[in-house]
Amino acid sequence: MLFASRNVSPVEGDNAFFDYEQKLVREMFQKDDMVRYGAHGVCKVEDITEKFEQDILTGGYNRQGFIRHVERILKESEDRTGYAVVFFDIKNFKAVNELFGTEIGDMMLRKVYEDVRKSELKPLVSAREDADHFICLVERKNLNLDMLTGMCQKKLTRGGKTLHLSVKCGIFMLEKKKMSVNGMIDRAKIAQRYITDEFVQSYKIYDSSMKNTYIDKATLAGELEEGIEQGQFKVYFQPQYSIKSHEITGAEALVRWERDNGTVLSPNAFIPVYENNGKIIDLDFYVFETVVEFIAENLKAGREQVPISINASSLHASDPQTINTYINILKKYNVDPTMVEIELTETAVVSEYESVRKLFDSFQLHGIKTAMDDFGSGYSVLNTIVDIPVDVIKIDRGFITSCLETDRGIYFLKHLIDMIRNLGYQIICEGVETDEQIEILRQIGCDEIQGYWYSKPLKMEDYKELLQTEKISKGGGKTPKQAKNPKIYFRQ
Repeated sequence: MLFASRNVSPVEGDNAFFDYEQKLVREMFQKDDMVRYGAHGVCKVEDITEKFEQDILTGGYNRQGFIRHVERILKESEDRTGYAVVFFDIKNFKAVNELFGTEIGDMMLRKVYEDVRKSELKPLVSAREDADHFICLVERKNLNLDMLTGMCQKKLTRGGKTLHLSVKCGIFMLEKKKMSVNGMIDRAKIAQRYITDEFVQSYKIYDSSMKNTYIDKATLAGELEEGIEQGQFKVYFQPQYSIKSHEITGAEALVRWERDNGTVLSPNAFIPVYENNGKIIDLDFYVFETVVEFIAENLKAGREQVPISINASSLHASDPQTINTYINILKKYNVDPTMVEIELTETAVVSEYESVRKLFDSFQLHGIKTAMDDFGSGYSVLNTIVDIPVDVIKIDRGFITSCLETDRGIYFLKHLIDMIRNLGYQIICEGVETDEQIEILRQIGCDEIQGYWYSKPLKMEDYKELLQTEKISKGGGKTPKQAKNPKIYFRQ
């Protein structure tokens, strides 16, 4: 059976299977160009090959068909540099399945394929590579980047639900030197992975430096187990404070990679790598156990302790054993589940809505609090927080900064906070750094804050010392620095 399922991306070895299957066909018919096909006629080898190269869902080519036809075009061309390979990746396409169903998802995929095929790019060859990925060969003269940006914004509305989709696009401009079509596709893929914000930038053009960086990332991907075994991953803690009483209410656990060569890598340098290869699961469990062990040691020593939140990948949502692993770690160290909190980003919650909802249900059933991190960073789907089983809403730093720039933004933020609180959620405002921000957030009713204004992320020993010097849960602690001549930003 051909790999035509829209929900499953080909795994390692699929291409080899296709190649082997085609080889068998060609060997069967190498003595005769014609073969009987049932009782009604004959079929040429070329016809059979076309079937192997067809994508069932769209009716167009699959990756194999794309490769063969591009090879033919380039063989007949005198100048390879007049062409480009364009790779399209539908960002968070899984959300379409979750919100609208697979039938609508299939329709969406066919629509994207037709949009690409009939676009002003005038592709010479277009194909669905796998799942929600599309590729095409175009002439450079037709590569209108402004037009490409418009193509990469999609909106799906059905049954009162609206989902905004973005398409990340990687472009490889062919070079004079010969290169396999597979190599061209890979370089276009590498380019699209360099897009950091698909809502701002829809496309990226490949350059040679990207490959070197990608190779570095590939090397990084193989060093996780060694890093864990050698204790190179260090957990830092950033405290959270009540904006009214100024007491420490909790902390967020953050991970840094202190490598043997003396370099310290921030999460942005390695988390995406491990998200892509699935190893983020192992790192999450390692951080969680480190935090739980830390809590257990503090409690055993008679020190006051506050709950600690730990970030988790959305990949846990598809693993039914996730909750058991977390609970077993808590049991191992005899730590009460209420002392930890699991947080996922807003993007993860929305894109993996149904599976995350079930995962959060399981956490809450076992007494573990849940949090939605970075609220306001991209989706801000209010109906999501109504239905999702979450205890804490952490409002994104960038969203807060943007709102506090205007009176209208402040007014909106106040009523958003009021609404979230009325729904029964705890609210934490992230990334607070200035006196002015503190004063505004206090006046509009923010509960808790996290940011450099109070404290940067602290090493484990420094955080332990902080817990011994700051008052916890009973007021006191660090008193906010007062802004000079504070302005009344919102009159109640």
